Amino acid sequence: MAPGQTSGTLHDGLRELSSSGRSARLADLTDFEWDSVYVFGEGARADEINDSVGTTVLRPGWYDSAGNLLVFSLGGKAVYAADVVPDILVTGEKIEWGAGTWLEPRGNRTPAALRLVEPGS
Repeated sequence: MAPGQTSGTLHDGLRELSSSGRSARLADLTDFEWDSVYVFGEGARADEINDSVGTTVLRPGWYDSAGNLLVFSLGGKAVYAADVVPDILVTGEKIEWGAGTWLEPRGNRTPAALRLVEPGS
């Protein structure tokens, strides 16, 4: 599964949240079913990505895009991989996130970086 461009809904939603400084559930920005998302930044090693997700997403090497790689899975099976450029997602080094994850603006600048937050954290 090679990463592709973000779906229109996801791409447009992320851009709108970043420019408006608003929050939203990540699941509300997608047009497909998923229960987990793995988020990686530029320079992540292919073996780290593939081992985390449990399938081959990248060939040997590293993720060299100047953005984030999101790999969505459903029932433990990868269903969608997307490049999000530029790198606007803040994960706090956490890799796997659940379907209840929210995106919240970080700071007061716009366009804003978007921090991933799980309910109850």
